[in-house]
Amino acid sequence: MRKVLSENQKENRELRGGIDLKEEYIVEGMTCAACAKAVERTALKIAGVKSATVNLSTERLSIEAANKIDREMLFETVENSGYSLKEVKSGRKAVMEIDGMTCAACSVAVEKAISRLEGIKSVSVNLSSDTVSFEYDPDVLRIGQVKAAVEKAGYKAGGLITENLAASRLRKEAATLSYKRKLVFSAIFALPLLIVAMGHMVGLRLPIIIDPHINPLNFAMIQLFLTVPIVIAGKDFYLKGIPNLFRGNPNMDSLVGLGTGAAFAYGIFATAQIALGNHVYVADLYFESAGVIIALISLGKYLENLSRGRTSDAIMKLMSLSPETAYVKRGDGFEEIAIEETEVGDTLLVKPGMRIPVDGEILEGTSSIDQSVITGESIPVDVQKGAKVIGGTTNISGIFEMKATVVGSDTVLSRIIKLVEDAQSSKAPIARMADIVSGYFVPFVLIVAAVTFVTWILLGYGFAFSISMMIAVLVIACPCALGLATPTAIMVGTGKGAELGILFRNGEALEVTHKVDAIVFDKTGTITRGRPELVDIHTMGSLDRDQVLQLSASVARRSSHPLDSAISIAYHGTLLQVSSFEAYPGKGIIAVVNGTEVRIGNHHFVGLSAEEMELVDKVSSKGMTPVSVSVDGKPAAVFGMYAISQLADFRGITDGIVKIDNRMIGLAQKIADSFLAQTRYERKYIITMDDDLLNQFRLAEEEVNKLINEAESIADTGQKKEILTRIKNNYEHYESTVDEEVDLLKQGGPYLQDSYRETKEKSLDMILWDLRNLKLHAEQATYEKMAQLGESGARAYDVALIMASVFFVLGIITSIFITRSVTMPLSAMRKRTRQVAGGEFEGSLELASPPEIEDLARDFDIMCNRLKEMDKIKSDFFSLMAHELRMPLASIKEGTNLLLKGIGEEHKEKRKEVLAIVYEESNHLIDLVNSLLDLSKMEAGVIALNLEETDISALINKAVSGMEPLAIAKKLTVRVDVPEDLPLIKMDREKIMRALRNLIGNAVKFTPEGGCITVSAQPAENGARISVADTGPGIPKEERDAIF
Repeated sequence: MRKVLSENQKENRELRGGIDLKEEYIVEGMTCAACAKAVERTALKIAGVKSATVNLSTERLSIEAANKIDREMLFETVENSGYSLKEVKSGRKAVMEIDGMTCAACSVAVEKAISRLEGIKSVSVNLSSDTVSFEYDPDVLRIGQVKAAVEKAGYKAGGLITENLAASRLRKEAATLSYKRKLVFSAIFALPLLIVAMGHMVGLRLPIIIDPHINPLNFAMIQLFLTVPIVIAGKDFYLKGIPNLFRGNPNMDSLVGLGTGAAFAYGIFATAQIALGNHVYVADLYFESAGVIIALISLGKYLENLSRGRTSDAIMKLMSLSPETAYVKRGDGFEEIAIEETEVGDTLLVKPGMRIPVDGEILEGTSSIDQSVITGESIPVDVQKGAKVIGGTTNISGIFEMKATVVGSDTVLSRIIKLVEDAQSSKAPIARMADIVSGYFVPFVLIVAAVTFVTWILLGYGFAFSISMMIAVLVIACPCALGLATPTAIMVGTGKGAELGILFRNGEALEVTHKVDAIVFDKTGTITRGRPELVDIHTMGSLDRDQVLQLSASVARRSSHPLDSAISIAYHGTLLQVSSFEAYPGKGIIAVVNGTEVRIGNHHFVGLSAEEMELVDKVSSKGMTPVSVSVDGKPAAVFGMYAISQLADFRGITDGIVKIDNRMIGLAQKIADSFLAQTRYERKYIITMDDDLLNQFRLAEEEVNKLINEAESIADTGQKKEILTRIKNNYEHYESTVDEEVDLLKQGGPYLQDSYRETKEKSLDMILWDLRNLKLHAEQATYEKMAQLGESGARAYDVALIMASVFFVLGIITSIFITRSVTMPLSAMRKRTRQVAGGEFEGSLELASPPEIEDLARDFDIMCNRLKEMDKIKSDFFSLMAHELRMPLASIKEGTNLLLKGIGEEHKEKRKEVLAIVYEESNHLIDLVNSLLDLSKMEAGVIALNLEETDISALINKAVSGMEPLAIAKKLTVRVDVPEDLPLIKMDREKIMRALRNLIGNAVKFTPEGGCITVSAQPAENGARISVADTGPGIPKEERDAIF
């Protein structure tokens, strides 16, 4: 009842608004909810347009206007806003073969002949292939008229090739494939780009050639080369999004285009700076942001397009029910033509297994028709001459001729398809709310991004950091989910409903479904699993259950009738050979099995006696369909067929309402009892109805009470209360009539049904009329209140806008002060860091707020002091090393100078002594250089050891022998104290020898003349401990660690 009233209200609203024009257009170029909102705003600017609604999922613009609108202005205005419109072509495309064309003049003549016809939208003749392609409106023009026009022009019209059902699917698949290619192409480059740019965050090490610390320019260039192909693949973001921004219609593409474009441009700038030597920019490359974001958005668009394609599958399945061809009578025979060529009045031939092409009436023949796709009835309907048939249903058995009474878009199937299309393209209230929000979302994001950039600049941060914050805001904001989730849900919901046989009139009906608390079915027999099953067998005669079932299944497997299929499915044993088989449409089948005649069909066809009919009545009383079987002319069994009800699986249902035909009153009680027993419902009452259900309207008690309660809530004036009183009185009269009729039904006796029906109809009509009037009065009062509230709301809106602006400005100012309390200490710390990097260690950070910054400043000062100490140690090391290098270099210099002057030539011993000193000092110098190299290698972690087994005693003696000349010159005594049982030890002989020479050389240097040096070795864990002791001044213990 609510639904009927809402439709009436809608009609009244349309009458008050003066809307007499509704049109639909296809919109191209939309990518997000902001695009849809922009198109709606643009369309509303056209004079005469009352409302404009865009459905992003179906890419349709629906317009309602009071009169004709300027379409050229509409197309031009929408195109200027960055999108394009196309008319929704209700026509079909067809290609017809033409015989007799020989030159260009012929093609012109054919084109003119067709273009003159009303309903032709476009014509194109191809002389080389002898075909003409045209688009036409099937509601205005028939194919026969086109053929007649061609033949009147002097040519012969051949066969027709229409655009088949797969064309629409192919277009959608082509679009999906295009998005898939872009996604794969982007991913191929985005993955290595992400690894190169962010691999270090997960511990991946890059090759030296592209290491950012060693080869920063290569590091930047490889990212640039990987990003360029991705940007090219996502060119639509820039070619569509950026222009829309300047047109004042920013959308999702604008956000992505701005964000990724800024990241890419700044990445190029940073690469140029690196090429100029500013390697600090290696940390400011944002190529991965641009590339990966484009790849991820491409993934989202691919999945979105894939979802859109799948949501239209329900309509595709409905369209596939209609056959592509039909057999039409031409003269004495039948000719196969395209379904579009059929016209009202044509005589069509329908063979077994074929789908009925159009709605019509049987002229000759009988058959059984499966109408489950339309009615939900799993049991086929037997038809004969004069019966109505529906296009799209299946002819199971028998051949018949029919007259086409409804063709084209007026058939039942076409109207169902149109209903589903309208439901999928409609907007639910929640979707309209989402569109409003998303329409303002993109401009808001752009403002927030700009404020973010300016704020960070004012806080003293550099351009690079500020632009990166702005980019983050731009690319993270995406309104697509907001604008696409609801339309996609409507498409999926209505599509799935159509697939399951439930049709939603519009998106609003789908949205309020969760509030449903009462469901009324006009035929409970249609709420089934869609196929009958053999659930009961009653045998008669000498044959047992298995024998009858084997014979019946052997025959039934040859038939395509659903009841016969149920018999063959029920038997799982070995089937017998059938020698002859003949079907009688509407009656049954006769077959011979191993010489035995078997009949399966209704009780008249089989020939049951009055006593045997008791079994048929018993099966029928259970709500089953009886099927009789005879063997050699003797009744053998009665099968009970039943389409298992899905209602038995429902939960939370307490009341059952059964509606039956008046002609079945005698059987009503038995069927109701059987149904209620199966579904476990508590029967409330039974309502009898006429055949013409579409013209009848009955109310369940709970629904009427709800409507009356709603009426009480709005009856706030004297006139409304008077209407409410009439409603209650009429309903009480209706209820008493129903109760009286139910009592008569329970008694099972006859009564005057027409009288009760007229009484109930009169009461219901009065209830409906008064409810409608009450609603209209309430609506009028609501409209007046809404007008007053609108004026108050406008003032409140202005005040709220001003207050929001004030709070927004205060928020920005407060955030600036709070941020500066953190950023100023950080700026001071950054300045101090640069001083330390320049070698200025003096000074300290005095930062007292906040506490975390103060602790950080204190740790920073400790680090600076430590660096100062390390700097002093480094200076001392260089000073000491200079001294160590100066002595051997001076000795080599003086010795070489003496030799050059010829001193010692007459004394060979003196010459040898000088050369020995030069040799030893050279070795000393080499040892010092090797030590420096070892130190640098140790710091780099790349020092290598050449381990080999060595005699410690021999190594010490060799080192002492090399230093003996220097010791003798200072009159020093050198002692060696090494145990004889020291084992061989693995070591790097050269490095240990170098260390020994350094130790002994230092001892010689710092020991006074006449002193003593002792070199000793003692066993230690896994090795030996070597020490050099002397009688010199020595080194204080507290300085040893620092020196050594």
